[in-house]
Formats: sequence, C-alpha cells, structure tokens
Amino acid sequence: MLLSFSPSNSTDMRFSIGNNLQIYSPHADGYAHSIMISAFCRAKLFREAKQLAKDFETTSNKYDLVILNSMLCAFCRAGEMERVMETLKKMDELAINPGYNTFHILIKYFCREKMYLLAYRTMKDMHSKGHQPVEVWCFIQVLILEWSPLYD
Repeated sequence: MLLSFSPSNSTDMRFSIGNNLQIYSPHADGYAHSIMISAFCRAKLFREAKQLAKDFETTSNKYDLVILNSMLCAFCRAGEMERVMETLKKMDELAINPGYNTFHILIKYFCREKMYLLAYRTMKDMHSKGHQPVEVWCFIQVLILEWSPLYD
C-alpha cells in the first residue's frame, strides 16, 4: 500500500491512518510507527509526526533505536528542544547507544538552531563512538569558521 501525503489530503485522514495502526495491529511494534513518523516528516507534516510520536510514547513502552531516531527527527524538525532532550534522556535510561543516524539528526538540528558549539561537540562524540563524520565534519568546520572570528 502506497501512502501519499499531499496538501489535498485532510488532516482527519492522516490521523485516521495513524489510529488504524493500533486498530488493525494492536501488537504493532515501533517499526510501523517509525515508518509513519518518517513519512510525515518527509511530507513536512511535522505537527502530525510529533503527535504520532507522542501517541506512541503514551501507548507503548517498547523502544529501540529505530523508533527513537524517528521520534528524535520529528521533535527536531518541529523545533521542540525540550522533547529532543527528553528523547535523548530516554535513550540513555534504556541504554540504547546512538547510531550514525542519531548523531546526524542532532548535528543538523543544532546547526539549524545556530548552536554550533553543541553541534561540534556532538560531532566529536560521534567520532569517539567510532562513527566517521565525513560530510558532516566538513559542514561543521565551515559553520564554525563562519561563526568564530579568525583573529582575536
């Protein structure tokens, strides 16, 4: 089944799709929600993605890296710093190690919010965890050079 989220689709239909995840598959794991959250984000429907992520939090207590990354992406794109930090705290509490995608989501978010030092520290943490920040490294370096004066 191919889902299309165009502006012509009504919000009610979009939410009915999310609600049907629970009705048709009450034992649905985080992957179904992750797919829907990602689809909402790609369609720039951040409010709906954020709502579906919140709904998943209230109805499920099974988390893995995939669903947490999807939730993190939704909260970052919606610009909800508090929810981003709560999601990171949840990852820490559940001892779920962040992956390359987690770091990439965070670095893009911190750069967009002009928190360059935090983006740089996240990039360093990424490298220390064994992930190779190839294009992200170059992007961060350019932003840091732009942000900080070359001469004091």
